[in-house]
Amino acid sequence: MKVKKNNIIIYVILLLVLITSDSVVNNTIRMYNAASIPSLTKIQKMKRTVVRVEVDTGHGSGVVVSEDGLIITNKHVIKGSKNIRVIIQEDIYNNVRVVYIAPDLDIAFLKVEPIRDLNYARIKSYDKYTHGDEVYTIGNPLGFNKFVSKGIISKFIIKPNYSVHILTDATILEGSSGGGLFSEDGRLIGVTTATYRQTRKDINHNTRIGFAISSKEFKLLIKILR
Repeated sequence: MKVKKNNIIIYVILLLVLITSDSVVNNTIRMYNAASIPSLTKIQKMKRTVVRVEVDTGHGSGVVVSEDGLIITNKHVIKGSKNIRVIIQEDIYNNVRVVYIAPDLDIAFLKVEPIRDLNYARIKSYDKYTHGDEVYTIGNPLGFNKFVSKGIISKFIIKPNYSVHILTDATILEGSSGGGLFSEDGRLIGVTTATYRQTRKDINHNTRIGFAISSKEFKLLIKILR
């Protein structure tokens, strides 16, 4: 009987260990998932603010920057086009007004009359961030809708007209022009505009750097145009 009692005690201890272990594992999984969800949710929120801008010669991207339908894009995206169409989520807007084109910057503002509540990007000054900070580019390149690329801020460049551009290694492809450059905390800090590509055949290496117009150049314009 003594042996049997010891065996029972051992079994009970093992069972408790297994139950406790499962609980720890499950709690760890829950904590991991809980930590992952905000990041994914944040990206989804950023994506909802990015729109497709269709013109006579192709398409580009844009970002909704106000609840009443103000959209920022690149001037070169809409240049020379008589017909502009904007697609926000599943809604198609054919009556699109060009409300402002910046004379010295590759920026233009469009306006639509929302048929439902719009998700819009919150703007933050670029100078709150520094080299090496993580960023996301979101646009509509090569037939993809709301393509997300992660990178870092590589450098800030001050142009001769004192406008500030942000350099990033996040991917900016054809069709992404006018899309958003977002900070890790989900704020719009720039509008993507161009890509510089350098090929070194001698070492079989391609360098691709993306340019975005910083929020410094359009934050005040948004307040004026709203």
